[in-house]
Amino acid sequence: MHACMASSFCIAEEASRQPSRLWKTVVDHADAKAATETLLPVDISAEFTNALADLVDAANPPEAPLIDEAVQTALPPVGSLPEARNWPEFNRRYRILGNIEDGGMARVLLARQHALARDVAVKVLQHERSVTTRLLIRAEALVTAFLEHPNIVPVYDAADDCLVMRRVRGGSMGSLIIAHPEIDRLRRLVEVILRACDGIAFAHSRGIIHRDIKADNIMVGEFGEVLVVDWGLALAVAPAEDGLWHAPRLDRCPNVCSGTPGCVPPEIARGLRDEVGYATDLHMLGGMLYNCMSGRMPFDHKDKMEALVQAAANDFVPVEELAPDSPARLVEACRRAMAGRPDKRGTISEFTAALRTWLGREEVRNAVPTALIEREPTASMALSEDPGSRPLRRG
Repeated sequence: MHACMASSFCIAEEASRQPSRLWKTVVDHADAKAATETLLPVDISAEFTNALADLVDAANPPEAPLIDEAVQTALPPVGSLPEARNWPEFNRRYRILGNIEDGGMARVLLARQHALARDVAVKVLQHERSVTTRLLIRAEALVTAFLEHPNIVPVYDAADDCLVMRRVRGGSMGSLIIAHPEIDRLRRLVEVILRACDGIAFAHSRGIIHRDIKADNIMVGEFGEVLVVDWGLALAVAPAEDGLWHAPRLDRCPNVCSGTPGCVPPEIARGLRDEVGYATDLHMLGGMLYNCMSGRMPFDHKDKMEALVQAAANDFVPVEELAPDSPARLVEACRRAMAGRPDKRGTISEFTAALRTWLGREEVRNAVPTALIEREPTASMALSEDPGSRPLRRG
């Protein structure tokens, strides 16, 4: 009888370590996407769609719209963007210059803002649009605008199908990552992670989690500025200081199965909403450090579902096996942040403290020692010194 009970427990435990069945619906809608790309939610729940609509309506009351009505109605489907013949209001204010990036539900385009003579990035929905995706991009605009911070990309303008953001001249952190990085490169990558942590910690202080932290969503500018981008999966786990919810509410999101299979934490892979929280972002920050040291994502598999199987069990190859020369302090910080249980991961403050300690020791180790130079006292020095306290001069 005892053996039977133990067997039943093992079966239940094994089942809980499998990906949520809802992932199949998400994966089926993203067949062309790799395990390293973001997979977005589909129209599964009317409850979630209604919650998104409530968020948008609350931010845009009819008597005081945030965006000019002409701008809201001027934005056509992305297919007509190269010509934009039926886009007079947008053409008056912006001119499309080219494509920057294709994403899961949206494209990022390069445009010229005429009034301020500057280039901007315009995120627009792809051809396959739905009520949920339209509301998600609107919610992303509201979330990003609310999170004004030096390490979070600023939003300049928005409408139903697009948002206009700062154009970051540079590249993603992902383009800087290589396998077996030399110590100088690793030090620069850790500095980028620390800046990203500052942006994420600020969002947490406002009750919001990012939920899709990875190197490709961290932009590094030409002059070293670091910006966290792509807040399309952000959720509010608590109201902000003003008592309002500025992102889709976690407690009204029945399906948390979205994100990047190669780096989602176990609670996202298993669809365990009650375990999702600030520690979810911390696991992904640890995964980004893992990526920097090893050159690959924690759950690195070509097949999306296989990657999710690994993520559900938190089954990743220890980074020290992939990169034996990795600094022990960074390995330990990575291991703790990526613990399977959220309550075992510590805090972002503890994670960043470990990274800063390692950086500080590296700076000391690489510092050029300065010699003490003895010199003859000048006349003015001699006049101002107390003869009794004047140091003896070596012969």
